[in-house]
Amino acid sequence: MEKVVFLENVKLLSDQVKIQKIIKKLMDKKARDIVVIDLRNFNHITDFFIICTCESSNHRKAIIESLEEEMKNLKISVLFSDFNPLSQWNVLDLDDVIVHVFEEEVRRFYDIEGLWSDAPQIKIPENL
Repeated sequence: MEKVVFLENVKLLSDQVKIQKIIKKLMDKKARDIVVIDLRNFNHITDFFIICTCESSNHRKAIIESLEEEMKNLKISVLFSDFNPLSQWNVLDLDDVIVHVFEEEVRRFYDIEGLWSDAPQIKIPENL
């Protein structure tokens, strides 16, 4: 299995490992357009956002449930998770990492990457 290595100066190896595990799970579940936003230099609630696009409500649910199960297996606390089939945007709060799972139209509308354009952003290649 190929390792995803893309973040420099991550304070704790566990942050990088957690992010790698999340990205792998997102890719396994066919999430698209995965972006990591590094918020550590901002006065914010978390260190990283991971944003991805899904195809449908069922796809969002599968992604969220898969991430919850993976975090449980890794003994990583999930502080908040929601799934509302009508929202088109769901969040999984893992304390230092918050995962945003969007349907495409809603992702474009809220433009989280644009809101945090001053923060370093890493686009994950789809073919890893």
